[in-house]
Amino acid sequence: MKKVFLTLVIGLIVAAGASYFGMQWKIDKAVKDIVTSMRPFVDASYESVKIGLDGRISINKLNFYEASSATNISIGSIGLKTSNLLETIKLESSIKAGKLPKALMIDIQGLDFDIPRTLFSQADAFYPNSKLSQVFALGCGQTESLGPMQFYDLGFNSLMMDIETGYTYEMSLDEFVTTSVISIDGMGAIESEQTMLGMLSIMENFQSVLNFNYDNVNTQTMRFNVRDYGFNNKLVEYCANKAKVTNDEWRDLHADMVTTAFAQLDFNAAFDLKETYKEFVQPGVEVEISLQPLPGFELSQLEYYTLPDLISLSNLQFTLNDAKLDLTGLSYNIDGFDQLNLKAVRLAHKMSIETDEATAVATQSSSVERKLLSVPKSELSRYSNRKINIERTDGQVFIGTITSVRNGQVQIRIRQGSGYTDLLIDSAKIRSARIYPE
Repeated sequence: MKKVFLTLVIGLIVAAGASYFGMQWKIDKAVKDIVTSMRPFVDASYESVKIGLDGRISINKLNFYEASSATNISIGSIGLKTSNLLETIKLESSIKAGKLPKALMIDIQGLDFDIPRTLFSQADAFYPNSKLSQVFALGCGQTESLGPMQFYDLGFNSLMMDIETGYTYEMSLDEFVTTSVISIDGMGAIESEQTMLGMLSIMENFQSVLNFNYDNVNTQTMRFNVRDYGFNNKLVEYCANKAKVTNDEWRDLHADMVTTAFAQLDFNAAFDLKETYKEFVQPGVEVEISLQPLPGFELSQLEYYTLPDLISLSNLQFTLNDAKLDLTGLSYNIDGFDQLNLKAVRLAHKMSIETDEATAVATQSSSVERKLLSVPKSELSRYSNRKINIERTDGQVFIGTITSVRNGQVQIRIRQGSGYTDLLIDSAKIRSARIYPE
């Protein structure tokens, strides 16, 4: 009997070992094939593939380089982990059978990449100049809103981050918990967690998701956490410099302007909005929003709840640096947000921007037009850093500042979206060029 038992144990160990090494070989080959297929377009490489005894599959030290945009991306590791080694070994067969593992986590560690300025400039052209982005830019000098070009200046052009997302499932409770964490070096971290009941049929056959009735899913808790690791300092320094004030002066000015803006919404709360907002833009702040809905609360019907109903039926909690805000009596006209008169706010705080003076400029435009100096395109290099009006042969007109003239092209900086972009115009396609008076 002992001999039979010993033979069985040895057989299981050998089978597990064969599965373990066989799986590692298959994954390594698959990754190698993917990397090879990318090489006509991207220079790609990786160091190794490993399966840990905890069941984590990792692809280590990946590098990607795209020559045309000079973009380089390096990744410390990409990992996939189930609840244990045996479940990882059985993962392929489980998926083929339509079953999901009890736990699955995907992580990307040490994602390091630079984003070219041109991509931010292109994104800026399509970025919606939302009212929220304008509120966050109140008091930020001549900056009307925070868009891609402002984030470029804040340092989002070079990022080092870690990402982790996945779920765990407890069958005895039919409890499904999803988690996600994104951490950016020198900026901050965002973490979310949601607990749901009623996912058994998907766990048993994930293909049933196409016909799944989500009315049977009951959300138990939701949590959203944001921690500052440097973003607030970067934003305050950027805007304080634009407004030509100290960091502390800008925090106070910005909080005053936001408070003035929210007064237009008939904002009421038990907490002091200005002092709370000033704390929100302090370095190292931590903010957490959590929900623990009562039975009958429907997330799909969120837009139909009044604010008091939302707070009470969802057990909404808002925590700032471990201190819970008193949400008693919180109310404001949410429909009026998009109609906020931020021009009036800026004028009240003597922080007008160029677009606030658009009407006054328009009334003076005819006299200014008469003062424009026509310049031969061959002499444009003499007018570096001057404002210019250029009409192309196709009839398009561009107004901007000359930044360079070389190789038969004129480069001007023009207003686009929430910031500026550089535009190259062939000299041969210029019909007329007129310089604005200094």
